[in-house]
Amino acid sequence: MDNNISRKTRIHEILKVLIASIFIFHACSSNDEYDMKNFKRISLEFPGKCEAWIPEQRPEGGQAISKDGKIYLAYSSPSYIYALNKDCQLIWGIEITSKNTFICEYESLTIGENDDIYVLSEDPSESNRISFLNSISPEGKLNWSLEFEGDCNINNPLAIGSDGTIYHLKEGYRNLYSISPGGTINWTVEFPGELSWNIIIGPEDTIYLNEISGIFYAVSKDGKIVFSINLFESNVNEGKEYVWRTYIGPDGMIYIISRFVDENNNENYYLIKLNQEGKIVWRISLESGDLGYIPLLIGPEGNIYVDVEIPYPTLYSYDQDGNIKWLLRKNEIFGYNIGVGLGPLNSEGNMYLSTSDNKTYVIDNTGGILNEMITGDYNFVLMDEKGNLYSFHSGKLSIFSSESEGYSKSGWPMEHHDPQNTNRWDGGS
Repeated sequence: MDNNISRKTRIHEILKVLIASIFIFHACSSNDEYDMKNFKRISLEFPGKCEAWIPEQRPEGGQAISKDGKIYLAYSSPSYIYALNKDCQLIWGIEITSKNTFICEYESLTIGENDDIYVLSEDPSESNRISFLNSISPEGKLNWSLEFEGDCNINNPLAIGSDGTIYHLKEGYRNLYSISPGGTINWTVEFPGELSWNIIIGPEDTIYLNEISGIFYAVSKDGKIVFSINLFESNVNEGKEYVWRTYIGPDGMIYIISRFVDENNNENYYLIKLNQEGKIVWRISLESGDLGYIPLLIGPEGNIYVDVEIPYPTLYSYDQDGNIKWLLRKNEIFGYNIGVGLGPLNSEGNMYLSTSDNKTYVIDNTGGILNEMITGDYNFVLMDEKGNLYSFHSGKLSIFSSESEGYSKSGWPMEHHDPQNTNRWDGGS
């Protein structure tokens, strides 16, 4: 029998055993009866570290890499977190079904400063709209669980401060929570309007978030409002505008993508730059009807990269004054991009862009193509401190070596800033 088929069959059998567990929190170890040594498979076309079969659906609850190289995957159905080592071998799995809740599908998986793992779960029944913030140790044991009103219909609902404090908000609700690593609520701030979208942390652990109405806030780490601004009061167009994503550049400036929907339901996106005092520096139209899954990254030199999908698949580079430096028509150069958004930026500021022609391209900050690699159907979304690239796609985890010295520590080099998903700017430290 073909080795790869037998290995895959073996993994599917083991996963069925895991899923069939009836414990509320169930852990499995690689030292028990179901040792998953065959989870590891090395057969890659360019310098590869290892590869493993994983559940075929994407990790809806998120994926993260700890500073010591552990890989964590969170799935909603079945509701499991898996931990693998840097050789792609399973270490443990834990089922999260406490009080009939399941891991949320909005990529809440985050790693704290003490290496504990945080993930949100929710009660799917409409009659009981509650969610839980769960803390799990690096060994796969539940530390604590906090209950909150409302489900978790929001992206980026967690952020981690430099002292390990967890910040949590809920879309459609009005509260921002500060939570200690031990599970104690430090303080709560209630806002006048309903909160929306993501939460990120900037210089001096300032927390940035916004209301659905477009009021943008900066909150200090002790829960005081630093400033607030209505981002859209000068917009005279007929329609509705929403804050979509927020980022921080290497100089601490704030960049906001907003989505505007006119009265005919047509969409356009804008990029807004704020200084640290909350003043609008500039606002430009991105002339786009849709953006990539990871729509924007910021390089260590301050280049702003925007991934546009509609009307033309294009990678734009803007300078810090909002001027276009260069652009690449992806469908003309690479073939149509598969829409996962931008790949991570390494310490030299080079980007890894995976495309539908089964290749990954390395692009420098001038738009030049430095290298192309035949990587198959892989989408690189994370890079660790040692320069390893991670792909989670088509039922596989794949780790590849790169020639870089790790991801960029300045700017915003990947979707949630770093492989721990802290959503925290670190000033290049």
